[in-house]
Amino acid sequence: MLLPIRARKLLLGLTQMLTAMVFGALVTVRYLSWSMPALKESLRDLYDGLFFAMMLMLFVSSLLEWGTRLKRPTHHPSPAWSGTSVVLITGVMAAIMFCQASAVAAGIIIIGTFCGAALVWRFAKRHGHEIGEARFDTSGQK
Repeated sequence: MLLPIRARKLLLGLTQMLTAMVFGALVTVRYLSWSMPALKESLRDLYDGLFFAMMLMLFVSSLLEWGTRLKRPTHHPSPAWSGTSVVLITGVMAAIMFCQASAVAAGIIIIGTFCGAALVWRFAKRHGHEIGEARFDTSGQK
């Protein structure tokens, strides 16, 4: 039995809201386990449960969104935004992983990340028209 589109849209919004809330709890639990090593083992099951719940809600959300057939315009970010965001996200996550082992290493990674992000932004702004998907001539004419 399929739900009406209006009900699916309502469930989609609810699922997305709950996913965001679970993600916030997941980040909080991860922060507590990093900042208080004594609690790490006791928070492991909670983290695993929250992670499973978030993945399940993301799956349900994608099914509901697919089922509603929402006609949203596709937004394609510029190469400057997409490249810079990839560098920043990767660098910040690497710094977070190293922060407990060595604050100096984390600081070096953050500084390198921001320098690299600035270089990527500058390059992509100047050469954005050259960056993108490959396009091949399929007409068969030479």
